[in-house]
Amino acid sequence: MRISEILHRLYRLVAVVLLVTVPQIIAQQQHSTLQADRKVVVPARPSWENTPTNEATALPVSPREKVLRQNRSDSFNNTLGIAPRLEDIAKNGGGVGRSVDGLYVPPFPDSAAVVIGSVLSAQSHLSTDHTAIYTELKVQIEKILKDNTASLVPEGSAYILERGGSVNLNGHILHYPASDGLDLIDVGKRYMLFLYTKPAVLESFGVRKAWLLDQNHPRPAGAYRAGGDDVAPYVTMTESEFTSYVERAIQAHSTR
Repeated sequence: MRISEILHRLYRLVAVVLLVTVPQIIAQQQHSTLQADRKVVVPARPSWENTPTNEATALPVSPREKVLRQNRSDSFNNTLGIAPRLEDIAKNGGGVGRSVDGLYVPPFPDSAAVVIGSVLSAQSHLSTDHTAIYTELKVQIEKILKDNTASLVPEGSAYILERGGSVNLNGHILHYPASDGLDLIDVGKRYMLFLYTKPAVLESFGVRKAWLLDQNHPRPAGAYRAGGDDVAPYVTMTESEFTSYVERAIQAHSTR
């Protein structure tokens, strides 16, 4: 291969890299500026994301628990079968970057269930193929506003599965960050939760929208723009006013 051809290919490679990286850098700078201009409120990351739980001491006991754990762990496997194991990433000094879910979710999305409850505990586990970590969040149900699943019980509990968490595996700490752009709930806090159902074999839910109930007022559990039209009417309500408003909205939707 002639030197001119080598230089030409090298020039094309550099051009492609610049075309990919420069717009990303500019977009990140613009995002930071827009975040400041729009007064975006970004909640703290959930405690369970970086609080290791011991995989060895969290083994299921009964046959039913073993089947349920296997189903849940299988559901977080890498579907393409090409992702490296977290142990190998940590061994090589690498890490896993956060994924971003930028889909807009309305304040009161259509959901299989809507409940008020407190997060009692969080337990992280490895997926079966060790390419991801997921966290089981146990929620104590205080009030049921809607339940199309007919599976929830007042004063009972429900499990929510989230991708992300931290695990102590044989003395090695493995991390997997939760996705940005989601409403992430945390231990010790009360929420109004708009839930969707996971596959039946997982016996769990996912969060479509979460409102933190704190100091007698609601506020979004995910990032939001202070003063935004989809937030401002509700954050000034008391918890009781907010709950009544949502109950009326659910009733109006169900009678259409």
